[in-house]
Amino acid sequence: MRQFLLLLLFIFCCGTVFSQGRIRGKVLEDKTYLGVPGVTVQNLSNKATMATDASGAFSIVAKTGDMLKFSSMGYKADTVLLTSMDIITVYLTPEQNMLNEVKVKELEFPPGAFALKPMMGPLGSKVVRYQTDRNGNPIGGIKLSPSALFGSKKTSEQKIERYERDAEISRMFNVVTLGPYLPFNGQELINFVILYKPSAETFYNPNFKMTDYLNTCYQKFMEIPADKRKSKELVALK
Repeated sequence: MRQFLLLLLFIFCCGTVFSQGRIRGKVLEDKTYLGVPGVTVQNLSNKATMATDASGAFSIVAKTGDMLKFSSMGYKADTVLLTSMDIITVYLTPEQNMLNEVKVKELEFPPGAFALKPMMGPLGSKVVRYQTDRNGNPIGGIKLSPSALFGSKKTSEQKIERYERDAEISRMFNVVTLGPYLPFNGQELINFVILYKPSAETFYNPNFKMTDYLNTCYQKFMEIPADKRKSKELVALK
């Protein structure tokens, strides 16, 4: 009787061991089809856990009928029920396909952020001349000399306006100002700024709103393959 029970126990253990195999597969990003590294793969049935490698590949102990969970920061979690032990491919959807989904808030500017700074000449000197009466006598104060910067008086005002507008846009649309509000950095951030710096016509439109503009540009930017978004070649001809 004892030997019979031991035999049953042996058969049960062998069945349990050999019923467990390894399921292999790959995790890709939806739409781009690029491998997603560092995805946590958890077998909810036997509690086994591992992470995908640099190419998004994984191999985990499992059997038919087990439920696998795939989760990673920045992606919507997904679960897969194993109906066979064939190699599987799992597609994860980014949670950051809209700028407001990554908690990009309204850009906040301190008082006077749009105030124009004094025009500066060479070595930091202000391109100015003193205020005088019609006889040439100083009466206090200074005034900007457009011709000292831009030539003839006829075209100086137009050039000054263009200069000031471009400087204002550059001050608001650069890697330092936008960096805290966008979910990328480095060359990718530089490329974004170069590609989507608004024109004066767009920036000074009464209906222009920075966060709405960034949302639209962000969605367009994310349609570009990840490797190209981070390449200097993306803006080489810009």
